[in-house]
Amino acid sequence: MKAAQIKLTFLLVIASVQLHAQTNNSTLSANLMEWMHHDGLVAQGEKLPNAHHKRELDYTLSLLIKVNQGIEATEFSKLQAVVGTKAGNIWTVRIPSKNVKQFTQLKGIDYMEIAQTVHQQTDSARYYANVDSAMKGIGIPMPLTGKGVVMGVIDGGFDYTNPAFYDTTYSKLRISRVWVQNISGTPPTGYTYGAEFKDSSSILQKQHDGISDSHGNACAAIAAGSGVGSKNAVAGRGIAYESELVFVTVPTTYHDWREMNMATIIDAINYIFSYAQSQGKPTIINISMGSLLGARDGGSLFAQACDNLTGPGKILAFGAANQRGIDCHIGKIFSPTDTVLKTLVPINEVDSGEQRNYIDVWGDSLQTFCLQFGMYRNGNVVSNSIVFCLDNTTKDFYVVGSDNDTCFITLTTKSQDYNKKPHATIDVFSKSKDTLCVSAYANNGTVHMWQEYFDESWVTYWGDFVGNGTWATAGDDDYTIGEMGCTKSAITVGASVSKVYWKNLQNQTLYAPPNIQTGKLASYSSKGPTLDNRMKPDITAPGGMIFCAHNSFSASSAPFVVSKFTSPKNGRDYYHAAGQGTSYASPVVAGIVALMLQVNPNLSPQMIKNILYKTAIKDLFTTANPDSSLWGAGKINGYAAIKETILTASTSSIPKNELNISVYPNPSLGNLNIEYDAPNAGYFLVEISNSLGQNIKTEPWQLFAGKNLKAIVLNEEPQGIYFVTITGKGGQMVKRIILK
Repeated sequence: MKAAQIKLTFLLVIASVQLHAQTNNSTLSANLMEWMHHDGLVAQGEKLPNAHHKRELDYTLSLLIKVNQGIEATEFSKLQAVVGTKAGNIWTVRIPSKNVKQFTQLKGIDYMEIAQTVHQQTDSARYYANVDSAMKGIGIPMPLTGKGVVMGVIDGGFDYTNPAFYDTTYSKLRISRVWVQNISGTPPTGYTYGAEFKDSSSILQKQHDGISDSHGNACAAIAAGSGVGSKNAVAGRGIAYESELVFVTVPTTYHDWREMNMATIIDAINYIFSYAQSQGKPTIINISMGSLLGARDGGSLFAQACDNLTGPGKILAFGAANQRGIDCHIGKIFSPTDTVLKTLVPINEVDSGEQRNYIDVWGDSLQTFCLQFGMYRNGNVVSNSIVFCLDNTTKDFYVVGSDNDTCFITLTTKSQDYNKKPHATIDVFSKSKDTLCVSAYANNGTVHMWQEYFDESWVTYWGDFVGNGTWATAGDDDYTIGEMGCTKSAITVGASVSKVYWKNLQNQTLYAPPNIQTGKLASYSSKGPTLDNRMKPDITAPGGMIFCAHNSFSASSAPFVVSKFTSPKNGRDYYHAAGQGTSYASPVVAGIVALMLQVNPNLSPQMIKNILYKTAIKDLFTTANPDSSLWGAGKINGYAAIKETILTASTSSIPKNELNISVYPNPSLGNLNIEYDAPNAGYFLVEISNSLGQNIKTEPWQLFAGKNLKAIVLNEEPQGIYFVTITGKGGQMVKRIILK
């Protein structure tokens, strides 16, 4: 498209007038401002070459809103606005698009936003295998099983018939609830969309969620798979393999920021927590999704809603994302003598063949910045725009490249967003083959930019900020843990390399460079910290290659498939395959947290974090003082975390009188009994060590109120002196025994 010869200043005047006729923008997010701006132009019959994604005349929009005591909730029904989750003062709302403008004018709403779109977090790990996950070689040396704990997984690509989701005898399905949010049917109580399935018969009849990949299946099996159907049922088990499963499929189609977004995820979190509470069980939910967009300060409506929903026995685990090694971030500290940041932004060719990009820009609280745009080729910038300072409007304009073609830009600015920080979004649609030049100007404070674009075909694109060696600055991969992962109450998980080589079903030995050294930080694991300088990730865990239970209704990924199982129940073939990503590291942590909750169902998010921090492994890769922006506190140590849970947070205390616990016979021929009359239910940890201090046996001891008896078999150990260490809340008791 050739550029029309219209003065740029005239276009800006029109855009400004159009926006001033709308509602008070101080209560609107930048993405909602942009949506309303374009929606108003469409209503006037204008064509929008740079509109962010397709437009339809009538559809439902998902919003997150922050309310105060003056909220006019009775007015919602008049606008067909339906409230889903009330997470304290953060509510999710679904509303017909035609009524959004009126909705923004209601009293009692402090802030509202279109729920930010998110994506699954494995595809950018370079070697996305489209597979599932029953974990091999990453066991926890402690046979707690997650029994009595609900394992929730919010994702897509579930195969409900998969043997991994049965018990270890392959007789009983462990999935108790399923909510598929993007199909018609009977929704859960309190919601108006999707279909809920509440018993084994209807879940198995449904078979799968219709998503043609294995991402959700993989995450669920890593966290809680039974191991049935893997090459070795025990080695192939997930961690909390007797936990109760609840799956929520969030939509994976995309138009107008409406699907797989933070509002539907908040609804899913509330749904799982509410179900578990009705059963009197603690819950851990794994969410291996995210977005690069956002302020990363833990203050977004999504983060606030998560913080309001979590609490004792209500825990969230998020993958840290996989953008390390991608220069999709750029930042600069400005001063009165250093006032300019210039960078080059090649425009991605997306699935439709169009050249698109989306840039999110944030400054420091109570500071400001200005932006300018031009087109760059062969060392020169042509067709610079005017300088735009932040004025709480949305503007459509264009710049012209050296090839005389046009780059359309929609710029939305807020002088102060919800967190008092200046904010701008840049939506780019280019017909020119030139590179976009973006300049930021400020006298003080810091400005950060990130790139991320969602294609209509559900592909996510991350571009690089590029330097030219002189005046243009290159980007980096700093601060690439997105807004979701910066949630204060969530456990955010980075990934280490846990397996390098594997043999596929064709007996080929494969590996996935550059991750070719076990124990190293995975090359893709995103970097923190948060912009308010909190440690993220919180911890790292094994992230690949992990063997996973494949969704049998998805296309096979042959090079990654490692085993095949033909079910005697239905004659169907099920596959395990190798995969990697922080998506796979997060459910490792979720499984360990389930075991911790089995020990103490009342653990809070911060109590769990404190235990994970205290027990984290430091090694040659992390060093004694890990770089917390990469490793968090270090590598997760499941055994030590569970032992610490028993020691500090168990519901069963070690008795002060050592005579209350007896070990007999002593001396013994190898068959020992441990006896304790417990005042309440809970857990002890029993460890047997030899005279050299070597641990030879570790077992949890589940206690019930009243007399408890535990048998320990040491028939294969040589004669000599041994020590029985019993760990409970508050301390330990050591008993000396003799084997003869």
